[in-house]
Amino acid sequence: MTDELQQLQLHPDGSMTLRDAAAALGLTYEALRKVIGQGAPVAFKGGRGAKGGTRIRLTELMEWQVDRKVRQAIGEAGGLVAGEVHDFEAERARKTKYQADMAEIDARKAAQQIVEIDAVAEVVEMELAEVRAGLLNLAGRLAVPLSGITDPADIADRVSEEVSAVLSLLSEPREIARLAATGEDRFSQDEDEALAD
Repeated sequence: MTDELQQLQLHPDGSMTLRDAAAALGLTYEALRKVIGQGAPVAFKGGRGAKGGTRIRLTELMEWQVDRKVRQAIGEAGGLVAGEVHDFEAERARKTKYQADMAEIDARKAAQQIVEIDAVAEVVEMELAEVRAGLLNLAGRLAVPLSGITDPADIADRVSEEVSAVLSLLSEPREIARLAATGEDRFSQDEDEALAD
């Protein structure tokens, strides 16, 4: 074996023939050809004949094998399918973009330019509950005052005033966003003002 290794020829570009590389690696020529068929890099793709044969660099072959093992390990641990390559640079870029997006969202939340949909839904839900209660109580509030009115136009005006008062419980969109962003409860504020009066 030692005599065989001493006879290996290393070309000036650091490559060697497949036969010499197989001997250096302790593989058969056929086994090394199979590895190349699986995608191992070649330094020189030659044809048939002693001078024009395919050559490889052992260092490149070793790097390829290590890289292949790492990809397989990542695939087994990270759920990649066979042949899929984990792109660390793309992953890093996605993570950086995500962090930048989250920082922008946090800054815009602090400036009350955006609010979470759940907070908006909570404000709208409270206001709609107040409007619903106001509309359901409308008949009870108007029954006695309207009983003495005979003019249909006066009745219509009085009903319209009451409906408008109930609908005034609905905030404008910007006010809803402000209440959602600050967490204020507009109705408890209204109750406090009413008690102060």
